Amino acid sequence: MAKVGAESKSKFEAQNIFAMEDTPLRSMSIGRILLASKNSQVFNLCKQSALESGLEFKRVKDGRACLLEALRGKELGEPYDLIVLSVSLPVLDGFSTAMLLRENECARMVISVSEQENYRYETDSEEAGCDRHILVSELPGELKQILQNKKNNLSELLS
Repeated sequence: MAKVGAESKSKFEAQNIFAMEDTPLRSMSIGRILLASKNSQVFNLCKQSALESGLEFKRVKDGRACLLEALRGKELGEPYDLIVLSVSLPVLDGFSTAMLLRENECARMVISVSEQENYRYETDSEEAGCDRHILVSELPGELKQILQNKKNNLSELLS
């Protein structure tokens, strides 16, 4: 793993999904992002956001690989803080992957991403246990807000 730099806000804050409570080493970490997407545009947008925020970032290209990597992180005591899933993943689709991630408690936050606006995607994402569904065109701003909230939570914890 390389080290690289519209749900309501109240629900996001209430879940306090990025609270760092594990070990002293873990509490010094800013966070980890796992991206499951074969789309290079989504990859570049997520990578840029991670670079700007100083986060660890890893990419996999299918749903099965995402689930296996998330389970590995959980077993090592280093769960991913944020998993971004394209809805159209090969091997295991994004919605099925999200359900399995939630069943196995493998992530603090799961976001689904699609290129087209589709009410069904939003509904399916919610039913699968995703915290949010975001359009690729909105990804940079939404990720920036999520990551800034995460940094603020970490700053409060360390002060």
